[in-house]
Amino acid sequence: MPNFIYTTFRSTSDHEKFRMVFLVNEKIHDIRVRELVQRSLMILLSEADVQAKDASRLLFGGKKLVYEAYDNVISVPPDLLNAVILYIKAGSNPSRDMERCC
Repeated sequence: MPNFIYTTFRSTSDHEKFRMVFLVNEKIHDIRVRELVQRSLMILLSEADVQAKDASRLLFGGKKLVYEAYDNVISVPPDLLNAVILYIKAGSNPSRDMERCC
């Protein structure tokens, strides 16, 4: 679960757009771990905007806070990785999807 979710400036009632913010349980200093977290979240949240995964991208505020649970924290190993593995195993082609993930 994310820490909070907010609507973007371009969100409309006809086409809602929002951002989800996650807090991990430790500082990430290695870009490879950052990429692993990003890739894992993109797999689990399959409707996510694939254009918004660049580490250098600046994200601005939004219009409205729609969800908040500031105590939510995810741990990369094991929680996030286990969730990805379970998600892939439940899919139609786990071998292919695991290879794409790795």
